[in-house]
Amino acid sequence: MERLLNKNEIIHTATITGLSLAGALLLLGPVAWFPSYYSPHFFGFAFLLSALLIYLSKKVFDSDDERKKRSALQLRYVIMLALSLNALGELYLYQLYRFGFQYDKLIHAANSLLFVVALTSFGEVWFSWSVKKSLTVAIIIVISCGFGWEFIEFFSDLLFGTKEFGLYGQVKFTDTALDLISNFLGIILAGAFIEIQERHSSGQQQGNQAHRELHQGKLF
Repeated sequence: MERLLNKNEIIHTATITGLSLAGALLLLGPVAWFPSYYSPHFFGFAFLLSALLIYLSKKVFDSDDERKKRSALQLRYVIMLALSLNALGELYLYQLYRFGFQYDKLIHAANSLLFVVALTSFGEVWFSWSVKKSLTVAIIIVISCGFGWEFIEFFSDLLFGTKEFGLYGQVKFTDTALDLISNFLGIILAGAFIEIQERHSSGQQQGNQAHRELHQGKLF
């Protein structure tokens, strides 16, 4: 367990350090250094905020309980992965749409799936909620964040002159609609995964109960 924690600390520290250095470079470096589709100050601020969120996720969700610790660790990994994939997208991978690969839509779906699964587990372990309640709360959070993100992009372009909303600043509501559809696709896949997992867990519990009863001679 100690080795696992050390490994997690290394990944955690490396992610924060990488995002912080990239953010500082984008904020302090001359604009001429960067491609024309970059918004260096916006990207830099976003990277530093991402590093801060990852740091805070460790401080806020801390516990001596092993189940809670594993659940919090799972959520932290999802936060790190989501923010890192988004950072890679901002740096270049979102540009792959020019070649027919919708990295943006893939990230919307993948992040929604991962967050619904991680938040559902978190609700069960930390608050002793039922699977149904945990899943419902997770879905509400993810849908709210999905809509909130689109508003952030829109107002960022409006107030700070970035090119985040639609398709790199072009007001294309079809692209925004597809982002939201991708979010819902990820949510549906997460719900299906959790349902399959629950059925498998329930079947195992019934099998174990039957085995115990057989062993104790209660079936005769």
